[in-house]
Amino acid sequence: MDINAVVTQFQGLPPSVQHDLLWDLAQKCEVLQLRKVYCKMSSLLSFDFVSKLPSEIVERVFLYLDAPTLCRAAACCKPWRQVTNSDKLWYCLCQKKKWLAFGHLADPKWSEDDRPFSPKAKAQHKLALFRNAGSGSLQPPLCRWKLVYMKAFMLSLRWEHGVYTMSPLLKAHRDPITAMDCDGSVLVTGSKYGTTKLWDLAEHNCTCTFDSSHTDEVTAIVMKVGLVATGCADGAVRVFDSRSGHCIYKFQRHSVSVECIVFDGRVLVSGGDEGYHVMSCDPIIYMHRLTGQCSCGTSVLDSYYIHWKGIVMESSVWQLTKMC
Repeated sequence: MDINAVVTQFQGLPPSVQHDLLWDLAQKCEVLQLRKVYCKMSSLLSFDFVSKLPSEIVERVFLYLDAPTLCRAAACCKPWRQVTNSDKLWYCLCQKKKWLAFGHLADPKWSEDDRPFSPKAKAQHKLALFRNAGSGSLQPPLCRWKLVYMKAFMLSLRWEHGVYTMSPLLKAHRDPITAMDCDGSVLVTGSKYGTTKLWDLAEHNCTCTFDSSHTDEVTAIVMKVGLVATGCADGAVRVFDSRSGHCIYKFQRHSVSVECIVFDGRVLVSGGDEGYHVMSCDPIIYMHRLTGQCSCGTSVLDSYYIHWKGIVMESSVWQLTKMC
């Protein structure tokens, strides 16, 4: 039998007759024959619109997908993952969920600690979508707004399944709270009119009211190893015993309000509009005033950290044993 003649004769038939003939042939074929035909036909029938269409149109198509579907699409292949790893797509999803406020966090990172425990299998299935689509071994890394969406999604799951709960309202201050610090079990709050209180978060009650030595608004609070350091609008820095609430010592070096404090339990750094001061709490001595960065503003002190025998802030380092 001449195969070419059969093919030529088939092409000369009307489309309706061609369809009927193909159907009759398919019904006469064995299963293995149909599998072979399917394997050869699948490449002809498949169409990857991501590789064929302009990128603008592809992006518009993916804008119609929700987050779980977008994650499944990202798991298909590398080209699809690159397309779905777009800040524009995930920004729109965050906007729909009203999660744009999470975008102001400083570069949210994906880690094991961010993955919430949930006793519900449904929640675990949702979480698996992000795990599969967010593997750290793939390149390029996840875009910023996908990370933001993941962080907000984990937080919402924790609230939904009771991992996070709302504590009873803590009431003791009669004036607005202006500063606070917390170590997970104990909370310290300072108010506009100078009162400072210690709270037991497990018992949800106020356990101590500090000596009312503040003469103005409490502007900063840092708690470390049984000590509480406070900054006040009267220019004074005070250190309290967190158990008794008594003021252990007071430094009056600022001529204006203390705006922020860094404290590691031994060394205390305070910042105000006129500069930064370093005090030692062991032994109790005033060390010196930091110079060279005062013009940057008091908010810069928030990026300080005390390391070994030095103070590091952005690109500047001060040695505590000498003035720089």
